[in-house]
Amino acid sequence: MNAQANSAVQSIPAKLANPTVIVTLAFVVSRWLYCLLGVRFDKTVLYYAEQFLDVNLLQERLIESVFYLHCQPPLFNLFLGSILKAFSEHLDTAFHLTYLGFGLLMAVSLVALMNRLGIPRLLSTVLTVIFVASPVTILYENWLFYVYPVASVLSVCALVLHKWASERKLRYGLIFFTCLACLVLTWSLFQLMWVVPACLITVLYGRIRWQSVVAAASVPLILLVGWQVKNWHYFGVFGTSSWLGMNMSRNTLGMFTPEETEALVEEGKLSVLALAPVFSQYEAYRPYLPEPPGTDIPALNQEVKQPPSAGANYNYIGYIAVSRASLDNAIYVIKSKPHEFLRTVRDAFLLYLVPASDYVFVETNRNRIPLLIGLYNAVFYGSLKRGEIGLLIVYSLGLSIAYGAYLAVRWIRNKPRDFAYSATVMFIWLTIICVTVVVGLFERIENNRMRFITEPYVLVMLGVIIDRIRRRCLKRS
Repeated sequence: MNAQANSAVQSIPAKLANPTVIVTLAFVVSRWLYCLLGVRFDKTVLYYAEQFLDVNLLQERLIESVFYLHCQPPLFNLFLGSILKAFSEHLDTAFHLTYLGFGLLMAVSLVALMNRLGIPRLLSTVLTVIFVASPVTILYENWLFYVYPVASVLSVCALVLHKWASERKLRYGLIFFTCLACLVLTWSLFQLMWVVPACLITVLYGRIRWQSVVAAASVPLILLVGWQVKNWHYFGVFGTSSWLGMNMSRNTLGMFTPEETEALVEEGKLSVLALAPVFSQYEAYRPYLPEPPGTDIPALNQEVKQPPSAGANYNYIGYIAVSRASLDNAIYVIKSKPHEFLRTVRDAFLLYLVPASDYVFVETNRNRIPLLIGLYNAVFYGSLKRGEIGLLIVYSLGLSIAYGAYLAVRWIRNKPRDFAYSATVMFIWLTIICVTVVVGLFERIENNRMRFITEPYVLVMLGVIIDRIRRRCLKRS
């Protein structure tokens, strides 16, 4: 009995040295400290975000409203409505605990992923703790938006992909593609053009049989494509969002002065819709469009949200025509002013390189920890002033993309020894590139907020690079 007790006592230090245990302790302690500093979960965006349905509809007509949702993918609104219906008296607690769960899942997945990629335990633990306990991560963990859940699920994706490629068990493939489908059905930033290359990576780099890929991907992809077919049937939009035209219009019409816009409208080169501000309430577009068809579905029929929500209901059926006309305008602008459009893309990319903490909708909590934010931005982002490009963001992102490209070419020429390793690294690299390119082309206001979801992946790539350098130095010595 004494021998067993001594053995159990001796195993305690080993358990405490486990990276997962250390990361979990760091997660819990950091959340407690930030709470003492006054950081609180902010759910106010629930009532005014353009991407969210009317709170009343989420509570009272959830399934119907989500089914007829065309302006956004459905899952996050479904999540919001489920919490509203189940925990209407304890919303703050329910949302906060859920986001803490996402945070812990991301932390554990991240350190486990780096360990499986062969990154030394000390390095993987330090990198994960820095990210998990960072004030930037805390800001997004305490803001009710889909950014943080998406970052969490992405961490799980890479981990499960490695397990699938190394253990060849179909259940991991099913989880992997289910996660991909959930991401596409949560944020329109992700589309099929990201999922299809991910399938190819599993075959080319992971050497997973294509029959296994088809078996694992079939059900999630059928659900994903089925949703897009539903949107095509009801709204004429084959995708998860009807906002493409309005988003592109916001990025392009600003190239013209009001006088130039009016002249182009008179010449018939731009739709008369160009005279109305982008993302306005529908009243601003009504003079320029025929009256939309009537419907008895409130999510499609209400032009504005009802209290306690506020603002335009961008799922109103009339916005589909607005977006189509806006897309035609955007295409004309890009064709007529390609150089100016490229400058817009350049400016968008520069904003992408600004710290994610410098984003207006996390301002409330940011103001509660300004010194920590400033210190973290200076040390880990290389940004000394608010709104300034982070030099370390530039270097780390550029290094991750360049090294990933080098590995992609190398592994095509020479078959990698570790297929699970190569498939996972290539998937991470692909996702970083996809997010960077799509955000640069289609967004010009919230680019730094969108870059946050790639930070865990960039961290993993840096870990891979540091580990490769370490191994080469050991070989030479």
